[in-house]
Amino acid sequence: MPISITPADLEKDDLFPCEMASWQHPFQPLWYLLFPIDSSTPETEAASIAAIRTRRAAGQSAPPPPQNEEEVVWLKATDTATGEIVGGAMYRIFHTNPFRAPAEEFKAEWWSEKGREDLRWLTESMMGQMKVWRPRFVSYLNALFVHPSHRRRGIGSLLTEWGARKADALNYEAYIEGTALGTPVYEKHGYVTMKMLRLNFDHYQGEMGEKSEEFIGLRRQLEASEAALMWRPRGGKYIKGETVLPWTGKPAEV
Repeated sequence: MPISITPADLEKDDLFPCEMASWQHPFQPLWYLLFPIDSSTPETEAASIAAIRTRRAAGQSAPPPPQNEEEVVWLKATDTATGEIVGGAMYRIFHTNPFRAPAEEFKAEWWSEKGREDLRWLTESMMGQMKVWRPRFVSYLNALFVHPSHRRRGIGSLLTEWGARKADALNYEAYIEGTALGTPVYEKHGYVTMKMLRLNFDHYQGEMGEKSEEFIGLRRQLEASEAALMWRPRGGKYIKGETVLPWTGKPAEV
């Protein structure tokens, strides 16, 4: 059954059920920390999902370039036979250097609202470490997801291909933090692993309260997972030992 990849409007297209199913199977602690859902009652679950939808849609209100230096593009993958949304992606495309000015400090205030300062600290520490990983990017794949029931249909590849073509049309570099599940797909479209990365939370000193069992479990899962820092040069052509890395001014060591 054919799949179509088209821009999504988060006010009309409900991508969140598909995204939620994707990060729950298998469980992704990063997404749980960023988008927690309180399922204790139907009312709290509905309120949690509504709040997440609002946060997800916030970036769409920005004016297009050149008035805005960052362009946020949401995509949806639709099964044309059924009309079902079976995947999606969000790209952040920077038309100027995103690091020329200090970024606002990331605040996971939703955990404070739940009285969970330990998980707020874990989330903010996680995002702070990930920010340090990013030496340079222009087109950044912020999120890509495929419904578990529709994997192995090439949907992730189609969503990645869209971003590669967009970057090539703009003559931009591109960047991804790849998981083990997605890395082979990204490599197919010209991304190269620069190094493997791990989170570490040894610096936790308890200043945000006692460590809950949930904190300990999430920390263990985050530290056990590797991420691939992946870069795609302009045009997607990388020659080992020859292609110059813009952030160092020389090729990567072989």
